[in-house]
Amino acid sequence: MSQPVSITINGSSESTLYPERGEVSLRISDSGPDPSHVSSEVRRVTREVRSTIEALKAQDYNPSDDADASSCTTTTTAPTTPVKKIVSFTATALQTRSWTEHDDDYSSSSRRKAKPKPKTHEASVRLTAKFASFSALGAFASSLADAPLVTIEGVSWSLTDATQATLRATAIKKAYDDALAKAVAFSEAMGRGGVVPVEVRTHSDGMEVQYGGRPGYGAMMMSRRAVPGGGAGDEGVDPVPKDVAYQISCEVKFECR
Repeated sequence: MSQPVSITINGSSESTLYPERGEVSLRISDSGPDPSHVSSEVRRVTREVRSTIEALKAQDYNPSDDADASSCTTTTTAPTTPVKKIVSFTATALQTRSWTEHDDDYSSSSRRKAKPKPKTHEASVRLTAKFASFSALGAFASSLADAPLVTIEGVSWSLTDATQATLRATAIKKAYDDALAKAVAFSEAMGRGGVVPVEVRTHSDGMEVQYGGRPGYGAMMMSRRAVPGGGAGDEGVDPVPKDVAYQISCEVKFECR
């Protein structure tokens, strides 16, 4: 009877799904010589943006509203409670800093003679809003595209926890099946029988959340649409989400006889 032969094989897979959530990151900031005015303006704009976010957070999300934008849920079971257009949001405390600007050719001798320049003061707040409704996300981004003091820093795409678990299980099975198919091929090439797994090691295992740039300005894919009743140049910005990928690679040791 021939001795068992060990076969160590790598397996890998990538499973992708259309995202279920889009999280917008915002920065509200202002700078100037008067620290009180700067902070007051940032607080004012922050209140306005938060008011919009909280209104959307109170509105129920209907997936059919996103039919034109191809934003559909990937979960197989309906949620037990109604999902809102915005499912969560965060806001930092007001952050401030001050500095004094100097000319590039400002030598040490001239610095002693010149009057000091006034300080510049900056205040900022960062917010995030996680959307279930991608059409609401696009409308929100459009409304802030030209808003003073507001910078849309980017959008990230993700899945719900339940769907992430399903996607991970699918990716793991595909990675193992990949290794198994290779091991069977080696066993058959050696004229051996079936293979039995005896050890598994994970090399990499993680979700790849897809990112974009500023809506309407940079790397994130967005499509423009006409606003009903709007005039020339009145366009909205619809997001074009990127798939969320789960990647895994493993090493499996088999024995064949």
